[in-house]
Amino acid sequence: MLQAPWGPLTPQLVATLQRTAGNRAVSALLQRQGKQVPVTDVSLNHRRVSVPPEAGLSLQATAVPGNATGVKFKVEKDTVEVKDVTIDASSGRITVGAKQPGGDLKVVAESDDGSTAFITFRVIEKPTALTSTSASPKSGKVYGGAFTHTFSGPSGTQSGLEDARINEKFDATSATTPWGPFDLAANKAGSPGWSLDSSGTMRGPDNVAIDDSLPDVRPSIKSASNPTPKGDLTKGVGFTMTQHMHAQSLPSGKLDATPFKDIAHVRQLEDRSGIVFVVKAGMDETAQDYKGPPAFRNATATPATIQASPPKPAGKGKWTRNEVTVTADAIPATATPRFSIVETGAARLGCDVDAASGVVSIGAKPGTITVRVSSGARGSHFDEVKIVITAPPPPPASP
Repeated sequence: MLQAPWGPLTPQLVATLQRTAGNRAVSALLQRQGKQVPVTDVSLNHRRVSVPPEAGLSLQATAVPGNATGVKFKVEKDTVEVKDVTIDASSGRITVGAKQPGGDLKVVAESDDGSTAFITFRVIEKPTALTSTSASPKSGKVYGGAFTHTFSGPSGTQSGLEDARINEKFDATSATTPWGPFDLAANKAGSPGWSLDSSGTMRGPDNVAIDDSLPDVRPSIKSASNPTPKGDLTKGVGFTMTQHMHAQSLPSGKLDATPFKDIAHVRQLEDRSGIVFVVKAGMDETAQDYKGPPAFRNATATPATIQASPPKPAGKGKWTRNEVTVTADAIPATATPRFSIVETGAARLGCDVDAASGVVSIGAKPGTITVRVSSGARGSHFDEVKIVITAPPPPPASP
């Protein structure tokens, strides 16, 4: 049995010395006594760190067992080259630099008996730029869609972003829109947010939407009921909320105070040869047919001027009347127009209109009538067109 100056170096005495003098002192004593203790494992106080590293980051490797003798540490490539990471060979203290690309590195410990052990840790880059977005429209009673963003990092290699986490912040979670108040369903503080895969792409989408009962195109459509529309639908009528994207810092798990990217969330009605509701986020958009309260525009009478019909025959004889067809653009296109003559009594000039088809049967008196196109509901949006009825030419003079 090995002898210490105070007697045999028993296992019980080694344990006592470890508690009082520490593993390093005991290891040194064992080495002086000629006993080598192999390293069997390596532990790390943090297995994931982000770059740029947090201020005051303490990353420490420790040999297992603690009394392994003559241990030296080094950092080696696993999935990524070692470019800006160093380790103190004796203490196992690791320094991570801002220029280290993301990926897995290996901490190797070697004892003086030739035994080795290792452990891996991941360096995770923080995203710095948005490179692309893909969007798919949502169904149901909403406008909008699922938006999935792809980001790049400082090294230019998107695989370095694997397992990075990001989350959103907004300046406010409510907005005043052209159609009324809007409340945003945003991620709560402390929520997981989104993680990124090895291509820098969000593993889950960001759902950007609005209830389809809120947007109303009627105030922005020029018509007889709305001669002074609000906004320009060719440029978009709606509102924008700014999403501040923050990266998570590791190992603390805190979000960076400064966002790495601001993403505009645009929700607006647009006229694209038809009214659509557009939701934009990042580098993509969804555009869905408008399905809100109906509006009507471009009411047209064909022809706009027509001769009065001949007088109605007495009795049950058939009255052959001149006809005009009124049409209008319905928004949405699925809306059902209803046609009516604005004038009443004698001012109708004996005219009638088919409420469903818009065919106007002209009376026998000259003058002007107005045909209205609407949904038929009281107080609804409408457009109108006038029909000029001229007197028939006088009969030819008798020879």
